[in-house]
Amino acid sequence: MKKNILFLFLMLTLSACINQPKAPTDSTLPVLDLTKDYPKMELDINDIAEAEYIPLETTDESVIAMGVYFTISDEYIFTYDPYGTVYIFDRKGKFIRAINNYGQGPEEHYLILTLAIDSQKKEYYIYQSLRQSKKMQVYDFSGKWQRSLNVPKEISYDELFNYNEQYLIGINSFADKFNPENLPMDTTPYHLIDKYTGERHPLPISIKKWISKTLERKKVKIDKNTLMKETTSIHRLPRLWANGYDFFISEFSKDTLYRYKNDQLTPFAIRYPSIDSYETPVVISPVFYTDNYFFFKPVEMKLVKDNPMEPYDKAPLLMWNRKSNEIRHITYIYDGNRPNRSLWTNMQKEWSETPNCIFKKFPASQLCEEYEAGKLKGKLKDVASRLKEDDNDVIAIYKLKE
Repeated sequence: MKKNILFLFLMLTLSACINQPKAPTDSTLPVLDLTKDYPKMELDINDIAEAEYIPLETTDESVIAMGVYFTISDEYIFTYDPYGTVYIFDRKGKFIRAINNYGQGPEEHYLILTLAIDSQKKEYYIYQSLRQSKKMQVYDFSGKWQRSLNVPKEISYDELFNYNEQYLIGINSFADKFNPENLPMDTTPYHLIDKYTGERHPLPISIKKWISKTLERKKVKIDKNTLMKETTSIHRLPRLWANGYDFFISEFSKDTLYRYKNDQLTPFAIRYPSIDSYETPVVISPVFYTDNYFFFKPVEMKLVKDNPMEPYDKAPLLMWNRKSNEIRHITYIYDGNRPNRSLWTNMQKEWSETPNCIFKKFPASQLCEEYEAGKLKGKLKDVASRLKEDDNDVIAIYKLKE
C-alpha cells in the first residue's frame, strides 16, 4: 500500500513538472518572468536619481483646487482643473497665467479628459470629454484659440502625448468605455494624430482581442424614471507611457512589449507566461520607464466590487535594471528626504519632455505637518520651511542617474 502511494506521489510530481511551462531561453529579447519570486528590497529614489523640489507659486489666481495631472517641459509646468482652468507656471514654479475656456461654444472646451503640450510651437491640445461633440481644441500659451480637430464618435483618447512637430500620439481606449452604439472595436488603437487636420495614422500594432480595464458594466435603477449606467474598472492601468519622446507600449493582449521612437516600432521585451495562458488575465502595467529602468506591476484583472483598485494596489512593484538585467521586488519606495511616506502611485497622463525624469506632487499641507513633526530632511526640509498649509503643491522631479 505504501509503495502504491509513493508511486502515485512520484507520478503526480513528474506530471506537474512536465506540464509546467518554462520561460523562453532562446529569445533575443529580455524576458520578464511574472512567475518568479524576485529578491525584495526597499528603495530610496535618491540612490538612483537627483531630486529637485519646485514649490508652485500661490496667488489669488493660481490656487489649484482640482489640479490632477502635470505636464512638464524644459521651460513650463502645466496642470489643469478638469472642469476648465489650465494653469501655467515656469520651470521654477513661478505662476504665469490661468486660462479658462470652459464652455460648449465653437472655441471652448468642456470637461478636460487629456491635455498635451508642444513647447516649441507654444500650443496645447485639449481632448474634451463630451460625447455629443467630440473634438480636440488647440490653444496657444496665452489661451487664444487656434483651431479645432474633429474626433469621430468611436474614438476616446485617455492617454495623449506630444510626439513631434507634426503629430500627437495616443491610444484609442473607446472599447474601455460605455458603448451605446455597439461600435466595432478599433483593431489598431495606437494612433499618430495630425496636429493640423486631426487625421489619424495607426501604428502597426493589430489587436484581435481587447483586454478591457472595465471589468463590469451594469444598469442600476434609481427610481422608476431614472436608470443609471455604472462601470467597475481598474482605471490606473496605462498601455502607453513616455520617456521624453521615447514611447513605451504595453498592449495587454500581446506578449511582446514595444518602444516607438523616431517612427520606428521596436520590440522591447517578452513577457512570460503568455497572456493567453491565463483564465483571468495578468497584465503588465508600467509605473515608469527610463533609459536604464523599467518599473511595472503585474496586475490580475479580477473584479473586486468593494475595492476595484485592490488588484492594482496589491500587485508587486517590480524594478527591472536594464543595464544589469536584474529584477527586484520593491517592497517600499520612498524619498530619503521624506522617509515616512511611500513615494509612488501611477499617474498615466503625466509627462516630462526631459527624458529620464519622473515626478511626484507633494501637498503643501502634508509637508507643513511633517516639517513641524521633524520628519523632513535636506533640500525638501528647507522648501517646506517656507510653505503655508494652503499653498499649492510642491513638485518633486527626480532626474535618473546615468
